[in-house]
Amino acid sequence: GTRLLSLYRQNQSGNKVQVGYGGGNFITTGTLALNTWGHLELHVITSGASTSTVEVLLNGTQVYRSTTASLGTSGVLTVQIGNETKAQAFTLAADNITVWVPAGP
Repeated sequence: GTRLLSLYRQNQSGNKVQVGYGGGNFITTGTLALNTWGHLELHVITSGASTSTVEVLLNGTQVYRSTTASLGTSGVLTVQIGNETKAQAFTLAADNITVWVPAGP
C-alpha cells in the first residue's frame, strides 16, 4: 500500500525523533541516543483532511501531537518495521510490538 506515515530517528539531527506524513517531516521534542532502547508509541486516527490525529510518545512522554493532519479516512492497512531504502541500511532490534485497532463506533 501507500505509505501513510513514517516514524524515525535521524543520526544527523541531534538524535531527534521525527515523524513524516502528508509530504512533510516534523521534528518532535524527543531524543533517542544511538544504541539505546526507547519505548515508542504511535497513535494515529484517520478522520479526513486536516482532521486526523498523529501522536508520538517516547518512554511515556508525549513528544509530538497534531490534530490537523490530512491522512484520509481509509485507516492504517499495513504496518512496516524498518526502512526499505537500500542506501540507509541499519540494524534494528524490536521487542514487544503491539498493533491495536479499536472497535468501530
